[in-house]
Amino acid sequence: MEPLTSAAVIAATVLALADAHQEPLHIYGLSAERTSQAELVLQGKPFKADCTAFTLTAVDLMRRAGIKSWAVKVTLPPTAPCVRALVKGRITCNRAHAIAAYVDSGVTMALDIRQVRAVPLTDLMQNSRYTVNVDRGGR
Repeated sequence: MEPLTSAAVIAATVLALADAHQEPLHIYGLSAERTSQAELVLQGKPFKADCTAFTLTAVDLMRRAGIKSWAVKVTLPPTAPCVRALVKGRITCNRAHAIAAYVDSGVTMALDIRQVRAVPLTDLMQNSRYTVNVDRGGR
């Protein structure tokens, strides 16, 4: 595996190793605690990820490589399929979503579990119709 020292390599590696789920992991009986899975990625192992675990993993690896990165909480557009969430023992509709943002060669990029590659954040926001809720820890 190529060393995870550049934004492009980190983005490609996280996308390749993520066993991506559109639904929150706890729906599948997996841990609801979403933490970075950077250690698995560094070992070249696949990891289970919903949007939150995916984002935290990407941000963690970017930061370890000295790349400015942060998590962005967005809301999916009303036309997007509803993401199920377990709230107080009931499955409800939730349009919350998380993406990783980072700066690469002066361009703010986005890494989204719903996309096949990293794209400029402005393009993602314009074409996805996501609404930004909170920009955590970034700028």
